[in-house]
Amino acid sequence: MKNQDNEKSRFTVRLSSEERGRLKEWANAANISESEYCRALLHGMQPQPKQEISNIARLLCQHHNLCLENIQDKTALVSLFTWEAEAWQHLK
Repeated sequence: MKNQDNEKSRFTVRLSSEERGRLKEWANAANISESEYCRALLHGMQPQPKQEISNIARLLCQHHNLCLENIQDKTALVSLFTWEAEAWQHLK
């Protein structure tokens, strides 16, 4: 049985040429597609450029590795992993 949350559907939105131009301009400024830009807005998120997201992901990985090497307290590690999981969710 397919999970309905993962199914994709297509719909049409009517925009004036001026609105379409602004949407395209904003999406290009964020270096993402127009549909990704709209999807981010629907989820209440500020669209982020892909390069910025990959930089944040790289920094999270570096931070994770440094903490694993330096933190010995298991409670602190669990807190760190919880925080990291939440941070990764915001990058999706």
